[in-house]
Amino acid sequence: FPATLEVKDIIGLRAAFSVVGDGEAVPLADFKCASMGSVRFKTYAAGYSITEEWVAFNHFWKIEQANKALGQAYNAILDHIHLFPIISAEYKDKKKTDAVKATGKSDLYNVYHSLKKGLKDALARKNSNGYILKPSIALCNSSTAIDVMSAVKGEVEKGSAFGQLGMIEKIITYDGWEGEVNGVKYEFKGPADNEVFLIEPKRTFKALVKKEVTKLEQKGNALNLGNIDVVEFFIRAIVADVDNASHKVIVG
Repeated sequence: FPATLEVKDIIGLRAAFSVVGDGEAVPLADFKCASMGSVRFKTYAAGYSITEEWVAFNHFWKIEQANKALGQAYNAILDHIHLFPIISAEYKDKKKTDAVKATGKSDLYNVYHSLKKGLKDALARKNSNGYILKPSIALCNSSTAIDVMSAVKGEVEKGSAFGQLGMIEKIITYDGWEGEVNGVKYEFKGPADNEVFLIEPKRTFKALVKKEVTKLEQKGNALNLGNIDVVEFFIRAIVADVDNASHKVIVG
């Protein structure tokens, strides 16, 4: 992969079969679709230093802690770079469904009917390749997921059972992450309460991997009394055609 890629060159190819007579030209697939922007590969890295003090006092148990922290940080950044484009996108007009709020009804009732309307609204949309949007994943935070899970299953309420929302095959709960490391504050935002993102995966979402997570070790910096410096890094670009594969629903 080059450092920068046109999105339409990755997911913009279109083709169609036609009846061809003897000697007639075969219709070719092409990339002649509207510009979808570009993505650039980014290098993500984190590390730690095994200091001379760790060695002098046999603090090697800190290495296990440091490796565990790197693993947690890796999972956090992967979640962020894959999901934040969906969460932060602007959803207007037909790309968003407002909550159904029936007077005197329970939260579960309203969530169920909001999701059902959202699915119908999504099915009324077509993507840039001419296909109907068919979401199978619901993304929300843990608080919202309590009623979303019940609604998708069609659980019984007051003796009445809702029909299952069978189109939704998977519910992803994501609450983001925030913290401070060496004085730098990080904030990876998750969905807000009562926000649900209905997603059609795979077709227009791709993770382009230039380099998998790789661990480097070298002799530490003497000026910092470092014995060994350890770094983990990876290089990725994320393609997320949110406009053609996501639908936002407010459920409360």
